[in-house]
Amino acid sequence: MRLHLTLLSLFFFVACNLLQAQTSELEQTLAKITGDASKAYVAPISSAFGANLNSGWVHSAPKATKFSLDIEVGFVAMATLFGSSNQTFTSSGKFRFNSAQAEQLIPSNITGTQRAQIKNEILSRDFTVSISGPTIVGKKTDSVKVKFPGAVIQGQTLGAKDIVLPVTGYLEELPALPLAVPQV
Repeated sequence: MRLHLTLLSLFFFVACNLLQAQTSELEQTLAKITGDASKAYVAPISSAFGANLNSGWVHSAPKATKFSLDIEVGFVAMATLFGSSNQTFTSSGKFRFNSAQAEQLIPSNITGTQRAQIKNEILSRDFTVSISGPTIVGKKTDSVKVKFPGAVIQGQTLGAKDIVLPVTGYLEELPALPLAVPQV
């Protein structure tokens, strides 16, 4: 019995450490996308988790006797399947480009001081963009794309451009979200 408790404790310790590492990675991923786009990115997991919690509440009914106590202990397993509509998302909203992304937006024929001024203005503004790509359960080979519609900054026309973010499907096309819970 003591060996079982030791092994069970070791299992939970290792599992918690792995979850902590994955949580840190996920936080870094979500920091790269903003607002409604980050909500759309994780929506399949949050809705599947809610669906799992709402199913499997009761798996048997107590016997029909007067004044008796019926206690049952067990585990209930459930899963929510992900469809193809859960693989990608599209959102629009405000987005602030970083320095490397701002450089990609500026045409190569603009150089020198004017390039630096345009870059500084891009860095100081939020732009309304379209953001699309894989959700957290989408393909790991796809990336989230920010569609810049174009703008006129300091008299220079910046054309429409797609900026690829280093955000991919985190769970690599997970077919379902399983959940097992104890039930008393």
